[in-house]
Amino acid sequence: MNTTGRPRKINDNDSRRKIIDSTVRIIKRDGVKSLTVRNICAEAGISIGTFYHFFADMDNLMMSFIAWLSFGGAELETPLSDITGRIIELYMKLIRRYKEFGRDFVRKFYDPENFVLPAYIGEKNGNFLHDTVMARSEQEINNALSEGIITLDDGMTAHKLAGDISTIINGCVFGWCLSDNVDLEEITCRIIRSYMKSAVKLG
Repeated sequence: MNTTGRPRKINDNDSRRKIIDSTVRIIKRDGVKSLTVRNICAEAGISIGTFYHFFADMDNLMMSFIAWLSFGGAELETPLSDITGRIIELYMKLIRRYKEFGRDFVRKFYDPENFVLPAYIGEKNGNFLHDTVMARSEQEINNALSEGIITLDDGMTAHKLAGDISTIINGCVFGWCLSDNVDLEEITCRIIRSYMKSAVKLG
């Protein structure tokens, strides 16, 4: 049967996986500044057209690495009455994904020139981006406040508290990137518990 002229069917799962895996290899090997669509496609053995079948541009690809988890719909086992444990459970999902990618990847991904990072962990019009760990943390803290489980000091809000926690954990991630002696899960749990204890009062 003559199939001349018919476009080759793209295997979505296989091709997208090749793009992601090739991006991880390049970042680990050469750093985030070495990423180009051409380099990724050469590494993956795919056409440039296949890349654009999955990603609108490099920014879209890079954002996929930090927006891989939908925290808005994440199911949590920790009850709301243990709001600290609930926030820790959220961050453990993020931390364990970092560990899956590996220290070399995260170290080179958290590059000042990777400008999608501030877009993701920052705010837009005074709000965290939808589905981020910061937005979900703020929602959980507000739920605990509404239920009378906790109270906050004057001037402290759920938004500020969620932002503080994010900033602190980003520091923990940087520490983990720099030292083989940092237990990222242990320090994340300890730091969140310590900060929540100082910032939150039981209702």
